[in-house]
Amino acid sequence: FSMGQSHYQSDGFRENNDQEIDVYNLFGQVQVNPNISFQAEFQHMDEDEGDLSLRFNPEIFSPTFREEKRTEFLRGGLRHAFSPNSDILLSAIYQEKSIDQHDIGNTDMEGYGAEFQYLVHSKLLKIISGAGHFSTQETSEFPGTPILDSDFHHTNLYIYSLINYPNPVTWSLGASGDFVKGDGFDIHREQFNPKIGVTWTPFIHTTLRGAAFRTLSRTLLNSQTV
Repeated sequence: FSMGQSHYQSDGFRENNDQEIDVYNLFGQVQVNPNISFQAEFQHMDEDEGDLSLRFNPEIFSPTFREEKRTEFLRGGLRHAFSPNSDILLSAIYQEKSIDQHDIGNTDMEGYGAEFQYLVHSKLLKIISGAGHFSTQETSEFPGTPILDSDFHHTNLYIYSLINYPNPVTWSLGASGDFVKGDGFDIHREQFNPKIGVTWTPFIHTTLRGAAFRTLSRTLLNSQTV
């Protein structure tokens, strides 16, 4: 079990360029037996800042713009080892975020995600497969305009392999599929993402890497995944 707090504060380099950030974190992990372990994490973040935008002319800024952000994040995870060469990972995340821009408007966001990953490995081969689903809801209110509601749903499937042959070469082969739906912006997209890579260590102090792949960014409030 661990807990922590981080504080950052700056007056900036001009008027209304200040920033203050407070982060509070709780983390715990329990190993039930040699094969099963659980972990949980909670994080709360408060941000208060002025006009931080950097423009070509440093004299162009807002002396009155203020923005407050509040973020709460909760994560739980499970690892189960079926054997020394076979593991599963489960992860679930929930997050809330509010952004209040004084006299301009505010935005509230809520998101959750769940992931499953299965790993099999041997001396010459490692296979990583999994699936995940992520959802984000956002509501924005600005004076004089209609309330804007949007919903994003992102599901992905993937399988990758690492092949250690011939020594000292490691090949990375795999593919993933992304399925995205965005209500409010009429977004519907399905994408296939192949991947091939190679790592070669011809000498003890020299490593060469090459890769070709395609990817699609996830619709997350944060970037944390398994």
